[in-house]
Amino acid sequence: MELAQVDTISLMSAKLHRVRITECRVDYVGSIGIDRSWMERVGLLPLQEVHCWNVTRGTRFVTYAIPSPTGSREIAPNGACAHLCEQGDVLIIASFTSRAVADVRAVGHRARVLIFGEDVASPELLEQRLSVHGGSFDFVSQPIA
Repeated sequence: MELAQVDTISLMSAKLHRVRITECRVDYVGSIGIDRSWMERVGLLPLQEVHCWNVTRGTRFVTYAIPSPTGSREIAPNGACAHLCEQGDVLIIASFTSRAVADVRAVGHRARVLIFGEDVASPELLEQRLSVHGGSFDFVSQPIA
C-alpha cells in the first residue's frame, strides 16, 4: 500500500525498549504501572493505550499505562495481563498515534525511545525522526542528552 493511498496512518510515538518487569499484580483492575519519570521522558500519559511485547515469553497484550511513583523503576503488569508475565521478564512497551498522512508529509513525525540495559538507572534516550519527501523518506535515530 502506498502512503498516498491512505488518509491516516498509525506511527509509533513512544517506546520503552527491553525494560524488566519488577512485579506482577493479578488482583488489580488492569493496566501496567510504569515509573512516572520514564513515562514523562518518552511522552506517555496516564490511561494511554500501550502495546506490550514480552521478549522473554513471546506473549503480547494491549493495556493502558498508569504512573508508578517517580524513581521507583517499576514496571508492573496488573490484572489479566499479569498472567502473561513474570517478575524479571523483558518487555517492550510502545504507544502509537494516528496521524494524517498530509501532516506527516508536511512536518514529519518524532518518537522518543528509552533503551534499557542491565543498569535500569541510566537508560539511553533516543529521538527518532521521520521526514517524507515525495515518494522517499529520511529516518534518523539519535541519542538525546
